[in-house]
Amino acid sequence: MAVEDVIRLLTTNPVYHNRVVHTEIIEPEPPHFGTLDTPLSESIGSYLVQNGIRLYTHQCEAINLVRAGKNVILTTPTASDKTLAFNIPVFSALEIDPDARALYLYPTKALSNDQLTTLERMADYTGISAKPAIYDGDTPSRDERRYGITRG
Repeated sequence: MAVEDVIRLLTTNPVYHNRVVHTEIIEPEPPHFGTLDTPLSESIGSYLVQNGIRLYTHQCEAINLVRAGKNVILTTPTASDKTLAFNIPVFSALEIDPDARALYLYPTKALSNDQLTTLERMADYTGISAKPAIYDGDTPSRDERRYGITRG
């Protein structure tokens, strides 16, 4: 059902029409792309180009702050690609120091599995030695728990 149909239903249906005091359709804004203070490495930059990704302002601001050693909390709507704002600094660190580590915490198994796939693709494409793994209550063996060698 289109947004216009939902609004029409709410404003004409006797159950709802007295409860609706205002409706407004706001046109989408064009995307706002940003720039990084320091360019990305060739492998990470190539990954973005290959996947048709341009960084939005919120991603660039977060990456610039992380690179400057600042803590960042990024709150944007679902599907605004917050993930790249932390994956890029993590992969940049791993590219410099393969012994670096990052801990990702997700509220659901579905999201952690989805993000695992993203991390694996990024590692495969860039050649950066990331070893993403899921550790949760379903991780079967002790060694798999200890070394994070499972797929959720």
